[in-house]
Amino acid sequence: MKSCLLIIVICASCDGFSQNLVRSANQYVNGLSDSVTINSIYESGKEAIPILIELIDIDKKGMPGFSNQFSSNVDLSKKYIGMNAAFMIELILSTDKINLPLTQYQGTNLITPVEGISLGVIFNTVSSEPLSLQDMKKIKKRYLDWWDEHKDESLEKMRIIWDSGNRPLTGSNFQWK
Repeated sequence: MKSCLLIIVICASCDGFSQNLVRSANQYVNGLSDSVTINSIYESGKEAIPILIELIDIDKKGMPGFSNQFSSNVDLSKKYIGMNAAFMIELILSTDKINLPLTQYQGTNLITPVEGISLGVIFNTVSSEPLSLQDMKKIKKRYLDWWDEHKDESLEKMRIIWDSGNRPLTGSNFQWK
């Protein structure tokens, strides 16, 4: 509920373009987007990142990430959907061009355009328990701290920083799979 209220406050002070971006980000995080919505968020670049960060710790579970039709070893139905927002941030930072759909198969392996991410799901490397809402708040803080440190850089410079291994979850107990 707190995140939803924040988004409404953000929207109240946005111009039409930003309101559309907030609406698109909400649709994407909730799994209600199409390729036009995904491309629109991605093309917004840096402007989308703080909006997406605010959506990381939404207290709602669903189907974040990508489902591999050849593997059933990861149950995505009980994950926090805020992972979708974090994935879009990683996507924006990882490449200057995307091709849709975001997932493809190489044999039975699911691949995404983001190096090191195949399922689009974050795991805790020191616990086998599913991520808690507290974990999602910690993840959000990692993204917010990374953003605060680099927000004055150009998107191109941010991508160089990201590509060098300085990523929002680097050095934490959280890892993308």
